[in-house]
Amino acid sequence: MARRGHSARAADAKKAMPRAEAVIVGDLATIVAAKDVARQVNALGAFDAVIHNAAVGFQEGHRVTGDASAHLDDILWRKRRWDGSSA
Repeated sequence: MARRGHSARAADAKKAMPRAEAVIVGDLATIVAAKDVARQVNALGAFDAVIHNAAVGFQEGHRVTGDASAHLDDILWRKRRWDGSSA
């Protein structure tokens, strides 16, 4: 099954919630991309509610982002067996 594009999913969300003032679409796979999403959200100003769908699927494969430079214990899952649900 092919993945639906961001704009199609955003249109579906807007259709399901017609009174929503905005739909933000972004990628959280890198720190730079996550900052872009935050910039888009911050540009909206204050809001009363947020509904989001951001997650890592439990069957996701192991990926290392180009900008993962945090110094947390085993952030890159090298010491533990990969577990997409826990990641």
